[in-house]
Amino acid sequence: MHKFLTLAALAAFTLGAQAQPASAPAGKTGEKPHKCVAEAQAKGLSGDAAKEAIKACREEKKVKVAEHAKKKEACEAEVKGQGLKDKEALAAFKACMKKD
Repeated sequence: MHKFLTLAALAAFTLGAQAQPASAPAGKTGEKPHKCVAEAQAKGLSGDAAKEAIKACREEKKVKVAEHAKKKEACEAEVKGQGLKDKEALAAFKACMKKD
């Protein structure tokens, strides 16, 4: 059981750790602007239109993150039910995550 949890943690780290922290405003730390802000800027939006576009983009991102977490949970359960070990379990997990 412990090996599976470690394996699941590794898979979660490699597959799911793609969210960007929004702790500092873009430009203050030399980092690129957040994806949603960059999209609004690329479209040439400003003011309320930019705020609405950024808000919609962030909401869409939240939905995608929730869907990913749900899929990850289902794949972990599927792999756990197969009783696979180490590399086979990781391969099965990755294959499950790639399914549509």
